[in-house]
Amino acid sequence: MLLPFSLAGSFEMTPDARQLAADVRWGIQRAGLTLDQAAREMGLEPSQLTRQLAHRDHAHLSLLRLARLPCGFWKEFIAIRAVRCGQRVLDDDIADLVTNLRTLLQDTKRRPIKMALQPETEQEPKTCTQR
Repeated sequence: MLLPFSLAGSFEMTPDARQLAADVRWGIQRAGLTLDQAAREMGLEPSQLTRQLAHRDHAHLSLLRLARLPCGFWKEFIAIRAVRCGQRVLDDDIADLVTNLRTLLQDTKRRPIKMALQPETEQEPKTCTQR
């Protein structure tokens, strides 16, 4: 896959392609990489990656080169693109917590929940009722 879209040998940087290139740059930054580090991971010179992201001189991004970036980039990039499509991607730990909380709330509707004692206290467990 090449970005931006090419047709019959001519290249046009469409608004969608510009947004996609900006999202790649943002994903790189959010993954804690510099453009220089990302370029090296992709087997490019930093100036070449900069040209590709700007679509200067008809330079384009290669999906095969992007695939060389670490998983941290892909987690961030996928989350960024998901938001653009009206979706959310949660970190696995957060997703598990949300799932467990939903299950707990469904299982305990209007029933008392025993709260755990803090190790340093000698108090009796408190009981609370969901509202």
